[in-house]
Amino acid sequence: MEGMVASLATVLTSLLLYLGFGLVALQLMMTLMEMYMVLGIGSIMLGFLGSRWTVQFGERYASYAASVGVKLLTTYGVSAVMVHMAQQDASWLNQLAAGQVLPVPNMLALGTSGLLGGIMALTIPSVAGSIMGGAASLGLSHLTSAGGGIARAGAATAFGA
Repeated sequence: MEGMVASLATVLTSLLLYLGFGLVALQLMMTLMEMYMVLGIGSIMLGFLGSRWTVQFGERYASYAASVGVKLLTTYGVSAVMVHMAQQDASWLNQLAAGQVLPVPNMLALGTSGLLGGIMALTIPSVAGSIMGGAASLGLSHLTSAGGGIARAGAATAFGA
């Protein structure tokens, strides 16, 4: 019975870590795509700086480009934190790979830290980008919206929708 509980905890830990690092990778990919779109298409927006009637469009582009840069910087920062957490937990992962059984709370703590890192990757860059825009807020609603998105994606994957 103890081996079964440890096996289930190992599977749950693996899934949580996979989900957490997947969220970090997804956020990084989306931020990079946003950056390339802003820089690529945004050069057209700089043409609006030539007229006093459309100068606001060009100024807003520069502000948006700066907020995307800050968002990318914080995304890389969260990625670095996740890698550091993974390096700290490498001894646990090596023990699991060697076939040793870890205490269940340790495994669940490892998985939970990976999932929280993924949620941080979804919320912190958007807040940092909104700070540049002048509207900073972070509350429980950001956490629940990120969790709801994760649940919807998991349900769509599970049910093939």
